[in-house]
Amino acid sequence: MGQKLKDEEILQIKALDCLRHYYPDIARSAIHIANERKTTPFYGSILKKMGVKKGVPDLLWPKPRKSYHGLWVEAKTFKGKLSESQADFLTEAANDGYQAVVAFGAQEVVDVVCDYFEVKRVMVLE
Repeated sequence: MGQKLKDEEILQIKALDCLRHYYPDIARSAIHIANERKTTPFYGSILKKMGVKKGVPDLLWPKPRKSYHGLWVEAKTFKGKLSESQADFLTEAANDGYQAVVAFGAQEVVDVVCDYFEVKRVMVLE
């Protein structure tokens, strides 16, 4: 039996597929932070020593725009809730000069990115 994608994974894939279709240069500059993996306690301690941190948002565009150093996006499903560590990270990133937002659903992720890069908003492809 194959593994099933989580709803949050699906929405991020939809958002990035949309951006790849309409704005490939913007999509190419996106970095996904793979913080959601499950692991053993031993390997978890190794990852922590390597710099993995709680609360880091799902996506980063390390491209300065306007007065921002880059864009951090925490992507959530419509039922998703922001954890305390995620809220803290977003606040700290904003204080450090980044645009740092939570976006609910693939369309909102795409809208936030389009607004940040000052390009026309597009509809997420289904």
